[in-house]
Amino acid sequence: MDIPNQHPQATSINTKNTLREHVLEAIDLYFNNIKDNGPLGLHTLVIEEVEAAMYEAAMKFTKGNQVQAAKVLGVARGTLRTKLKQYFGTTQVGGLYHKYTVKSLTPTQQPLTS
Repeated sequence: MDIPNQHPQATSINTKNTLREHVLEAIDLYFNNIKDNGPLGLHTLVIEEVEAAMYEAAMKFTKGNQVQAAKVLGVARGTLRTKLKQYFGTTQVGGLYHKYTVKSLTPTQQPLTS
């Protein structure tokens, strides 16, 4: 499998938006939904949600090939396996015959601290 060295422009229904704009839109929606309850652990929530999706997408793209997925992500294979276990409870993600579910990701219940 050839892995491009460039970051191609994502193609979607709305190609004028960048990934950053999509994330900003999702965070704005999150703030609108929580109203006055205040965000708890927003940084951790966003990082875990995006990271889980990124690892899942890489594994699907490479049809479960961990060596290729690690290259796509720019991480060591050991890091890939650790993250797959963390988010999916297994290292077998994205292959043709592997079914999985994302572990529940919930924001921390402690107030944000610097």
